[in-house]
Amino acid sequence: MKNSVKNQLDSLNSELGLLFRDLKKFSDNDLNWKPEEGKWSVLQIMEHLILAESLSQKYLEKKLSFDPALKNTNVLSGMRSMFVSFYLKTPIKVKAPAVVDQTLADQSTFWELVKLWKQNREDLETFLNSLAPEMFKKQVYKHPLGGRMSIGNMMTFHKHHFNRHRKQIESILKNFKY
Repeated sequence: MKNSVKNQLDSLNSELGLLFRDLKKFSDNDLNWKPEEGKWSVLQIMEHLILAESLSQKYLEKKLSFDPALKNTNVLSGMRSMFVSFYLKTPIKVKAPAVVDQTLADQSTFWELVKLWKQNREDLETFLNSLAPEMFKKQVYKHPLGGRMSIGNMMTFHKHHFNRHRKQIESILKNFKY
């Protein structure tokens, strides 16, 4: 795996560990609490993040399974990544893709999601380690809003996506009705 992508994955894993540390003191009831009708609970946000990461990996696996002709990364793919990163730092909301939004459970358990997320991250690391070095220079990932970009750009998306939802989680917990 390319060193910069490995560093991104390590950083994501570190942030994930901090999230788990902060949430483990709450009960499943607390973490399943929704601040209002139509809003996600903390566990639904976690599940959303897990699904986004998992679906990204599945997309890469499928895309690379048939040896496609891929373009090298360029200024445009970098600009698309910057656009997605910029958007994720704004308060502007875009509805999650239906495949992610429709599959969220009404009730979950924290420790089951922790186990699933850790396993998914291990699977992602194994997958990324299996890729030929030249794949990290290709526009192999397709973001629903930003279009084609590199694996490094995908990891940047996941970082900003995680940070955006981490703030959402913090807001829910700050306003939690004990």
